[in-house]
Amino acid sequence: MNYYQNFNSTILDLVEESAVNFCEFGCGAGSLAQAVKKKIPHARYAGVDIAAEPLAQARHVLDNSILLNLDACPRWDENPQLLASRPSEGFDCIVFGDVLEHLYEPEKSVDQAAHWLRPGGCLIASVPNVQHWSVFLQLIHGRWPREDMGIFDRTHIRWFTLTDLYRLFDHPLFSIENVVPRIFQEEQGREIAEFMEPLAMHQGIDPEQLSNLMLPLQYVFKVRRI
Repeated sequence: MNYYQNFNSTILDLVEESAVNFCEFGCGAGSLAQAVKKKIPHARYAGVDIAAEPLAQARHVLDNSILLNLDACPRWDENPQLLASRPSEGFDCIVFGDVLEHLYEPEKSVDQAAHWLRPGGCLIASVPNVQHWSVFLQLIHGRWPREDMGIFDRTHIRWFTLTDLYRLFDHPLFSIENVVPRIFQEEQGREIAEFMEPLAMHQGIDPEQLSNLMLPLQYVFKVRRI
């Protein structure tokens, strides 16, 4: 499946059926928007992406489609299209699906989202885990691959562990409500983590805790506007 046609099923699971007004940054070809509208037929959906071609493919399912580089727009209210798509009371749900790691200053986008959500609204974000066991494996071999997607996506600019993500969403207007680790190839991951136990013990780190932090390929955060 094409990168821009993927959607994260965990994000969809966290979407509340009471939500109506959505804004998705990194909407790609609109796969998540389509799934959300199937789940909530009366949803209104604004989609934002930096890539024109997939955004054009998404227009049939979006109520508003906005071509935008978030790094070039630190204040969302300075973008007329984005401002026009905002409900007067704010969005019910803002989604960052594998977007924040592509930004030079993701903290600014998180702050803007906090102010563009209605009170009680939710931000849902998926972010790769740089503490994943595959990263240790590649470094041992002296490699840092450049790939088209995943942890080693060549367009990633920022890198996050679970601790980093808690810091990112530590905002006065937010309460972290749910953190979902997405784990794949668990058996292989635990095997690699076992070899890290002596190093963990040498550093005064609980080996079991390290193992659990090495397993998630990605975290999905759900934070609520206070």
